[in-house]
Amino acid sequence: MFDVVEVATFVISFVAFLFILVGYSNCEPKSDIKKILRLLFIFSVFILLNRIFTNMENVAFGTILNLLEHLSILTASVVLLIFVLTAKKNLSVGEGSKWK
Repeated sequence: MFDVVEVATFVISFVAFLFILVGYSNCEPKSDIKKILRLLFIFSVFILLNRIFTNMENVAFGTILNLLEHLSILTASVVLLIFVLTAKKNLSVGEGSKWK
């Protein structure tokens, strides 16, 4: 019914989600790092949804949950791309950088 590996990756994803949530909630309200952590938080939500859909597709509604699984990982990939581009723009060190 459930693979041990699938459940283990869900648990790891959930723990990572909790760490990101704590980091996000402890940031200053209008800081640049909060904007970056917001994207990382959204990414972790979609990864967690992907793990949930993966684990549940063997139980019931396999076709729909498989579609949702693929859509959630696609969305997570797009959010990760935006995260990387935003982090590169805001945290790059060099001429005109805020972090010298």
